[in-house]
Amino acid sequence: MIDDLGRRLSHQASQQREKDRQADARLDRQQQHREWLENSRVLNRAREQQRKDDTRAVELEQKRQDSLAGQAEKAAISRDEQEEITHREQSLQLIGAHIYRQNLEADFDHLVNVKNVEVQEHDLITGIDTRNRLTTDNNTARNQRREIREHTKAYIRERLTDFYLAEAAKVTAQQNQERTIKAESAARIREKWTDNDIRKDFELFMAELAQKTKAWQTSDIEGVLRKLNEA
Repeated sequence: MIDDLGRRLSHQASQQREKDRQADARLDRQQQHREWLENSRVLNRAREQQRKDDTRAVELEQKRQDSLAGQAEKAAISRDEQEEITHREQSLQLIGAHIYRQNLEADFDHLVNVKNVEVQEHDLITGIDTRNRLTTDNNTARNQRREIREHTKAYIRERLTDFYLAEAAKVTAQQNQERTIKAESAARIREKWTDNDIRKDFELFMAELAQKTKAWQTSDIEGVLRKLNEA
């Protein structure tokens, strides 16, 4: 009976140890699973963050490229506009010079038809239909052309006047500056020459030189003075 009790207790203890072992193993598996899930979440978050960073970097690079392309396009447009403005200014100057040489009485019809003279873009003849310009018996068209010619002549005359006045002002300013420089130089020379000490020293030097060179000729004295000046 004691042996049976011992066997039962031993069997129960063995079962309990097995249960404890299984429970520990289950806890270990659960802990490992939790760690795996956590590691997976961390890894997934890291991957997601990396993906977002890569996407952001691509977007920023695309924006930078778009910005550079936009700046280049704006620069190209600006250059084109500047060239167009220069072309228009040159065209206006050519037209103005022609009219100026013809005493502002030239007919603009043939200038309008010149291929490289884009008068229409200067709003000088906008609103006039080509058919009307070619219709000689249309009084309205003739009146419009006459008004445009007068308007254009006045515009060119004003532009040429401004140009010639500006050029004349530049020449006058340059001449005034040159005259001022010459006047200031002459004034400085006169001021230096009229200074008492310099004049007295020079007169004393000339007196001493005359005493020492009574036998010399005038040309010899001039040669000495020239050498002194060169020294």
